[in-house]
Amino acid sequence: MKNRIRFILTLLLPFLVACCFAGVADPANSLWYDKPAGMDGLHAASSGKGGRVRGWEKEALPVGNGALGGMLFGGSAEEKIQLNVDSLWTGDGQSTGSYQNLGYLHISFDNIGAVKDYRRMLDLKQAIHTVDFEAGGAAYHRECFVSVPDQVMVLQITGKNLSGRIRLEDALQKNKYEKSRKSRRKNSLSAEDDTVVMAGTLVNGLQYATCLKAVCEGGSLSMDRDELVFKGARQLKIYLAADTDYVMDMQRKWRGEDPAPIVRQRVEAAARKSLDTLRSAHIKEYQSFYNRFTFDIGATQPKRAQEPTDQRLKRFQEDKKTGTDPDFRELVVNYARYLMISCSRPGCLPANLQGLWCDSNSPSWRSDYHSNINVQMNYWFALPMNLADCHQSFCDYIMAIREPRLVSTPKEVTHPGGTVAKRGWAIKTENNIYGGTGWKWNYPGAAWYAQHLYEQYAFTQNADVLKNQVYPVLKEICEFWEDRLTERSDGTLVVPQGWSPEHGPVEDGVTYDQMIVYDLFSNYIEAAADLGVDAKYAAKIEQMQEKLLEPKVGSWGQLQEWETDRDDPKNNHRHVSHLFGLHPGRQIIAGVHDKLIEAAKISLNARGDGGTGWSKAWKISFWARLRDGDRAYELMTEHLRNNFHPNLFDFHPPFQIDGNLGHAAGVAECLVQSHQRRESVGAHESPWVVELLPALPPQWADGFAKGLCARGGVRVDLEWKDRTLVQAVMHAPRDTVVTVNSAGRRQTVELKKGTPAIVKF
Repeated sequence: MKNRIRFILTLLLPFLVACCFAGVADPANSLWYDKPAGMDGLHAASSGKGGRVRGWEKEALPVGNGALGGMLFGGSAEEKIQLNVDSLWTGDGQSTGSYQNLGYLHISFDNIGAVKDYRRMLDLKQAIHTVDFEAGGAAYHRECFVSVPDQVMVLQITGKNLSGRIRLEDALQKNKYEKSRKSRRKNSLSAEDDTVVMAGTLVNGLQYATCLKAVCEGGSLSMDRDELVFKGARQLKIYLAADTDYVMDMQRKWRGEDPAPIVRQRVEAAARKSLDTLRSAHIKEYQSFYNRFTFDIGATQPKRAQEPTDQRLKRFQEDKKTGTDPDFRELVVNYARYLMISCSRPGCLPANLQGLWCDSNSPSWRSDYHSNINVQMNYWFALPMNLADCHQSFCDYIMAIREPRLVSTPKEVTHPGGTVAKRGWAIKTENNIYGGTGWKWNYPGAAWYAQHLYEQYAFTQNADVLKNQVYPVLKEICEFWEDRLTERSDGTLVVPQGWSPEHGPVEDGVTYDQMIVYDLFSNYIEAAADLGVDAKYAAKIEQMQEKLLEPKVGSWGQLQEWETDRDDPKNNHRHVSHLFGLHPGRQIIAGVHDKLIEAAKISLNARGDGGTGWSKAWKISFWARLRDGDRAYELMTEHLRNNFHPNLFDFHPPFQIDGNLGHAAGVAECLVQSHQRRESVGAHESPWVVELLPALPPQWADGFAKGLCARGGVRVDLEWKDRTLVQAVMHAPRDTVVTVNSAGRRQTVELKKGTPAIVKF
């Protein structure tokens, strides 16, 4: 195999080198367009006047480093970059508030005439956005990236006799809620020498600041009120930093240092470095995440592969031959990885409903942390595709809001019988960054959050994380449900007054609630066993789990959504919450729970393949767990055809990032699954069963995937041909044993730390 790969690369190398120098886009790792994004109605959403911005949502391209984000439009005569900071939130511990649009960077250019050979591109391998065109016989080039090492956005603009203006605009001044309380907030915009500073304080006391520094080469730079004016330059460099004084710590009242001097220091430090130094550090750090995973399911015909992305999407949507652009399907997965790396980093807040990018100060659903699936879906693919560090930011957020929820829950929640909820904590459906919650209780939401803490441990096998972070939360939420569950005369335990999001009656024993509590108990029992602690309480939880009301099969063979057999076979609601136990839970496992598996299929078929973007993404994972790669592929195709904008943002509508990230999760489930845990483990067996290619679509006959991860702390590289596993190379950070299944065949593999093992059947 290695010799074959070397031979192919030898043949392709001259072509690849030529492509790089010619600016040809990598069809699986870049988005490119032959026109700028539309700027019509740019400020409509931020002013709260309603409506969506066509260019922003559908055409502009995102950059980010987890905390600072931008949406670039790429206009030739004027570049506009819409700006976000992950912690720019209104609200507090009681009022949910909403995520906010920070503002805009405007760069206008004089005397840019007719443009030809226009090209804007987002290179996913380097996380760099570029714009190139020719005007007046001169070549113009721009590049933009947002650096993690230097915590700045960097723009370089080169051309002939560059002249124009640089202006910052504060979008928060357009916020009616903030504007009506001017006496309680401060706002300023000032320019001096080569620097512009924009700062303010929200009604909730949150301070924010943006600092921009420009360096003009071969020309002049001056001030005109609060704008910078550049003339006759051959190159313009802009460094921008923005932040708030938010810290993820209730004990510090969620506040830290004044951000104004911090962001100024960042731009000053960046400006002292060469552009090559900044770029190299950015690429090296970014690729330490991006290069962990590769995925190949075939090559697209060269002519089609080099079409602009919007045209490729249109062709894909219209083409009845769904396998004619495999690089496009790879691109969608790689774009999801790019988005995750760009909006969820250690030390930053996790991805919200729109990740990091929001053009409104009155966003849909507050652009919040929606606990009834959306924020969880954001992170389903992160661990399987080797981005545990990105997933950690969600875990850190859970630990941060845990403290205020522990304080607030006894004041807000009363259990059946009138007792105050003194143990554990609960959340509502809408949640902010201060522990504040909004619309409608989602009592099992905290247990679903706890699942992600346990998954972080299951994939990484970090014992310290299990002991200090995962286990305490699992136990306290088990205690919450120990107090809340209602016992019937026959001993059955039911969740009282539940609701199947986001429809149906409020009643006892809703399947969604029952399955999440079952999952919580499973995770707690396993965590206690792995740590060797609390055996008595773990036995009690195991007894309670056995008494939980079990999923029921209804009159038409369906998996019931409610305890009462009332499911309507014509109901096509976007939430399929009663299948939680199939995915992301592990109560219903193919090959183990045959009756429930068949009922789940009937329910899914009744719901159909329609729905919102994120709903279709979820259904990909459902069919993958059902080991039906053909149907999973159909859902992928349906999703891409009907729920992706030209910039490849998934839409609900409106744009929600969970659809992008959930789609990648479905792909991961098709390739590797590891959710089955063996009840009895022998001396040479792994507690986790790793399934290789459990739902490989027929259209992906040949391919490979490198860098997939499985529970038990195992990394897997796969190669297959004619839909049959050729080999798997498995790695582990410690000595361990893996139980491997593929196509009904099974073997036990002993792994040694740092030594890859080749698995063949």
